[in-house]
Amino acid sequence: EILLRLSPMAPADRDLLARAAREVTAAEANLQALELRVQRNELLVAEQAGSRRALEEAIAARDVVHADLEIARSRAAGLQEAPLVADVSLAVRSPSDGVIRALFVAEGQSIPAGAPLFDIVQVDALQVRVPVYGGDLGRLDLAASAHVHHAGDDTFVEVKPSAGPPTAEPDRGTVDRYFQLPGDQSFAPGERVLVELPFRQEVDAISVPVGAVVLDAWGGAWVYQCDNDYQRVRVDPIRRDGDRFILRHGPAVGSCIVAVGAVEIFGTEFPPGH
Repeated sequence: EILLRLSPMAPADRDLLARAAREVTAAEANLQALELRVQRNELLVAEQAGSRRALEEAIAARDVVHADLEIARSRAAGLQEAPLVADVSLAVRSPSDGVIRALFVAEGQSIPAGAPLFDIVQVDALQVRVPVYGGDLGRLDLAASAHVHHAGDDTFVEVKPSAGPPTAEPDRGTVDRYFQLPGDQSFAPGERVLVELPFRQEVDAISVPVGAVVLDAWGGAWVYQCDNDYQRVRVDPIRRDGDRFILRHGPAVGSCIVAVGAVEIFGTEFPPGH
C-alpha cells in the first residue's frame, strides 16, 4: 500500500507569485480573444461566407488556451498554499507486509535525504536480536541453531540464524546477531527472551546447584565443601543453566558440596556488620 507521498523542494525564484498571476491574466485575455474569434467564424460559416477549416483552427486554438488557463490557475493556487513544493510527488509504498510500529515524519514536514520515515514490524516472521560480547565471537558457533526460552519457562524453541542489519553497541562492546523465530510460537514483538548460543566445540565443565553458590560483598563467588568440615572454596561461574551454575574452575568432581543452607553457613562465618 501507499504510505506516504514525497514532494521535492522546488527552487524559489524571484517574483514567483507575480509571474503566476501574470500567466493567469495572460491566459484569460487570450481565451477571451479566441472565444470572439470562434464566434465570428461560426457566423461566417452559418452564412456560407467563411471557411470551415478556419473555424476548426479557431476552436482548437481556443481549447489549447483554455487548458493553459487551467494549468496557470492550478499553479497559482499551489504557490499560494506551498510556494516551495513541486507539483510532482513520489509515492512511498510499503516494502513488505506488516504493522507500522513508529512514524517519524508528519504531514507537511521538511525532511533531509536519508532520514528514516517509519518502522514496519512483520508480526508473522519475528526475529530475536542477540547482543554478543565481541570477545566471544571467536568461540561461538554463530552459524548453528540456538535455543530461545520464554521468561521463566524451561522449555526452549530451536531457532536458526538469519540476516539482519549490521547493528552493535560500542559502549557495551557487543555485536548484534539475529535469529529467525518460528511463526507458530507465542512470541510477541519487543519481548525479552533467554537465548543459548552453542560453542564451536564441546568441553567438559563443572556444575553445581544454584543454591550452593554464595556471593561476598565484592562479588566473589564461593561454595562450601563438606567432605570433613565446612570449608569455603572460591569458584568462577560462567553462566547459569536451569537450576545449576556452570563453573570455569571449582572443587573436584564428586566433592561434597553444601546445596541447601550455604547462605546460613556464610552468615555464621561473616556475621552482620562484617
